[in-house]
Amino acid sequence: WLVPPASPQREAMIGAAQDAMNHLGLSRAGLITKFDLCKFSYGYSRVENGPKVKKHDRWMPVRLNLFPKVQVGRDWQHPVYVLEQSNEALYFRLDEQLVRQWLRQSEIDCADIDLLQQFGGNFSAAMLGSVDVMTGYLEEHERQTRPTIYNMTYALLHSYSHYIMQGVQQFSGLDLGSMGEYIFPCDLAFVVYRNGMTLDLGDLSALWRNHYQAFLSYVRNFPTSLGCNLGNLCMTKGGACPDCIMIPEVTCLTANKYLSRSTLIGRGR
Repeated sequence: WLVPPASPQREAMIGAAQDAMNHLGLSRAGLITKFDLCKFSYGYSRVENGPKVKKHDRWMPVRLNLFPKVQVGRDWQHPVYVLEQSNEALYFRLDEQLVRQWLRQSEIDCADIDLLQQFGGNFSAAMLGSVDVMTGYLEEHERQTRPTIYNMTYALLHSYSHYIMQGVQQFSGLDLGSMGEYIFPCDLAFVVYRNGMTLDLGDLSALWRNHYQAFLSYVRNFPTSLGCNLGNLCMTKGGACPDCIMIPEVTCLTANKYLSRSTLIGRGR
């Protein structure tokens, strides 16, 4: 519906998009006109966002405080504060066969690569067999240990998501602080959406209608557009910095952890 059905531009747009998807290793991509989100909070804690905190080499329980009661009719009840959104979003899904080939590279050296051959070759099952419990800030990540299928795939999707955000920022008028992301590792997919409570003015659909060629050209030209003015530190050490694919930590799903430019460019660590 982004162009009139009989418009000659329609076929050109479809052709350009499909060609870019093949180039970028995507099996599916599209615009979600109403991406419904419901965020809620029912309480708070003072010292830790988990059930326990370590103090003086001992694990201590953390108290969850519900918000103070408010009167509802004749009763007093603890409130649950809710934010509802329905904004535009872009959905991307990676090509499973290409991700399998990428994970099998000797440079990556996944510790549990054999899982890809188990479960009847089911990729989602291999991901679930590889996953460990991850805390909100991913403190458990250690460079000294060999990576797993789940860790590397998560880093790939997360880095890809931030790269798409950079492209959206270039052509939509939205800044990085007004976007959000969700990652679906077992589906090899991620969503980049406009994160705001104000009226959605259709920035993402306008981006596609008016600048889809420039946007596709930007994301296709990743060897250049993923360049970093701070030198090769991100590549040689393995990571990311504010000049390439980092975004404001308050909007990032994992506070800018599990990011690496080299997952997308294919050089470095």
